[in-house]
Amino acid sequence: MSPCRAHLQPSHSLDHPDARRVRSILVASSHCEIGPPDRRRLLGRYIMTQDGGLLLPALSVAGPWMAQVLRGHPSPPLPLWAADVAHVPQPHRVRGGVRMTGRLALLEQPLGEHLCDDLEVPPGEPVVAYVPLEARLEISDAPGAAPRACEVPIDAYRAAAPDPLAGWERDWLAHLARHDDEPLRRIVTPRHHLAPDDLLRPLRADADGLTFRLYTAGSSRDVHIPFRKPVHCGCEAIGALADLVEASGS
Repeated sequence: MSPCRAHLQPSHSLDHPDARRVRSILVASSHCEIGPPDRRRLLGRYIMTQDGGLLLPALSVAGPWMAQVLRGHPSPPLPLWAADVAHVPQPHRVRGGVRMTGRLALLEQPLGEHLCDDLEVPPGEPVVAYVPLEARLEISDAPGAAPRACEVPIDAYRAAAPDPLAGWERDWLAHLARHDDEPLRRIVTPRHHLAPDDLLRPLRADADGLTFRLYTAGSSRDVHIPFRKPVHCGCEAIGALADLVEASGS
């Protein structure tokens, strides 16, 4: 996870898994896109605030609405898109995405020096906040399937916390794909029969467990292997996987 993604983590959350998923995608995504289709801007650096807003360098979202924003007036509603992409190379890597509608508003209080460094803006340069008004989660339930959309109540989004593995999972899944094929096959085989030629690729890790994509002759499907209990950090996830591997050999 880029160090600019989530300096201001929420201290509380509602029990709303879709809201948590939206937060997690925005925290972990390498970029987002903002603006109408004919004026869309690609943004690679932003900071998520405690209530789910996004802080952006004003110059990165320049558009016809920016003059009024810099005068202290919010922009008209603008769309935002962020993709949820699996980091282990494989077909149909897009796991879903987030679509939002929100307004840009000038951030009146100055940012601290370390936040300016993360946004790569000099002190005093204008910073704007993207304030979400609506949020929608898109989820791909099967390889190559059209995503289904879930409207997320904006209050639930603002109160949610990202999954504790959001962003961190990227390097862990890549490591598992390179070095741990045999242990992973051992934990999946008792639940889903694997033939010797079947291919297993890590797809997702979250607090509840691991999701793999199973490639068999002429088809593929996603399989979820739950941890014995939810984890709260990467260290616990590594330990939970070790417990599953140990149990699979008993």
